[in-house]
Amino acid sequence: MPFFFFNLLQTLRFIALILSGCVVAVSLCDYSRSSDLFLSLLTDKMHVLVQNPLVLLIEAVQDRRLISTLVAAQASILCSFVPLYSPEDKAVDTPPVYPTLYEPIFQCFVALGLALSWIFCIVFDLSMITAFTRSVLYKQVYPNGPPKCIVTAVSSLFPTMKEKCSTADLIIHLQKYALAAIFILEFFLVMDEEKA
Repeated sequence: MPFFFFNLLQTLRFIALILSGCVVAVSLCDYSRSSDLFLSLLTDKMHVLVQNPLVLLIEAVQDRRLISTLVAAQASILCSFVPLYSPEDKAVDTPPVYPTLYEPIFQCFVALGLALSWIFCIVFDLSMITAFTRSVLYKQVYPNGPPKCIVTAVSSLFPTMKEKCSTADLIIHLQKYALAAIFILEFFLVMDEEKA
């Protein structure tokens, strides 16, 4: 493997590792800041449910979005960390066919799988936004349409719960796109290296 290619690939993996860690941290901070405990909505905060019947649906959707984000982020962290941690020159005796045949295939599948994981996460977010804003309950609460927010369609599912769109939502969403692009680029780099 040429040195430049190895450096570029390692740099991409390092960036993916950092971005994935940021997605986890920002997602968990935003979730803990903006969500209510499900049980407290049914007991202590029943008045919130009476005032806004969407709260229960919002919390359920927010939980599912967080789970899909964390699954993709944890896979990205693990799959980026392992190649960064293992040195290029392995001291272990391996058959000569292993590094030339199987390793690039596995690298391609890992990069493609992680890219598809982030693309699924993005599509899941967007489909949840669409389904949520088209729901009958949502239309009953907001008959004139959703509250105005510049990035509602792109980043925030919960503009109804805040005065303005959350910057954390926008950051998380943009990082998801960046991670999908990084893993697609990694896939093509590994494929291009194998052709050479």
